[in-house]
Amino acid sequence: MNKPLLFIISLFISISFPNDSIFSNTNIGAYGELHWNTEKQKIDFHRFVIFLGYNWDKNWSFKSEVQLKNNVVGDSHDGTIELQKGYVNYNSELWGFKGGVLVAPVGIINPYHEPPTFLSVERPFYSTEIIPTTWFGNGFSFYGNIGNIQLELAMLEDLNGKNILEGETKSIKYGQNKGSNATATDILGTKIFSISWIGIDGLRIAGSYALNDAPVEIDPASGEAIDILSTTLIELNTMYSKNNIHAVFEYGMNEFSHPSSSWKNSGYYLDIGYNIGSLIDMNSVLMPWIRTSSYSIDSIKTNILLYGLTYKPIPSISFKVDMGTNKTSNTKSNILNIGLGYMF
Repeated sequence: MNKPLLFIISLFISISFPNDSIFSNTNIGAYGELHWNTEKQKIDFHRFVIFLGYNWDKNWSFKSEVQLKNNVVGDSHDGTIELQKGYVNYNSELWGFKGGVLVAPVGIINPYHEPPTFLSVERPFYSTEIIPTTWFGNGFSFYGNIGNIQLELAMLEDLNGKNILEGETKSIKYGQNKGSNATATDILGTKIFSISWIGIDGLRIAGSYALNDAPVEIDPASGEAIDILSTTLIELNTMYSKNNIHAVFEYGMNEFSHPSSSWKNSGYYLDIGYNIGSLIDMNSVLMPWIRTSSYSIDSIKTNILLYGLTYKPIPSISFKVDMGTNKTSNTKSNILNIGLGYMF
């Protein structure tokens, strides 16, 4: 049977028979975003993501996300299909466990990257270059809370040290295996510890530390790494969203060490916005905002200044416009983006 037809039939059955046990325990969601990069004269439905989950009982569940990027895959098109999440989850009142394909618990946008949750049309460049976003892979995670403190320890697959070390741009971004041909030669793979505090209403303060001896060369007989690139990531972030104010700050630093070379990448971004919707009797969000950002990749520095306006007629739909400048070394370019995002 034709696969799209099979999907439509399955979806129809789930809607028509909502009380059937298998469908009443099934959760379906999605998010997506349309980008119009006017300075580059490009328009692109950048992401289309489907969420599928299932609850066995109050403790055990399954969660997954599949992403189609850039509309079309293959035949000289730039699109990709990725399984960004696909894990079994156990959750009690105090602690939980995940196993499968996981998103790394690093930064603000990497764990929660639905378009209405951030202000700009594009994800912050800091988040894509220093974190990076979306960073996901095969592995395990243990999480829990102690009062207002939330903790998580994740053990994911290795980074690809060869791609980072020999790449034209020496960034952790290009070391992702994304679950494909992934290794775990370092004990426990990439180890990530994250902590956050939510003791004040509207305020979240958090940080994470990740480290991995990323394989550069692997012995084909034993599977052991015979050449490694030591990689660490330290990041701090805070977000305040209350009383019509929305402010975000993130700072991160990558350190790379290899017998042939060592270097650091670092950066930050700061968002400040204010919802003027309530001031003009709107029952929706209308938020002008400003972003200042700077990051350095292998000693090449980029400075970004953005001004934007985000409108949310309802919390799960956002219309965005932003403009500003992007300066890398002595090259300066203008930015003018228009976007639409949704989630459910």
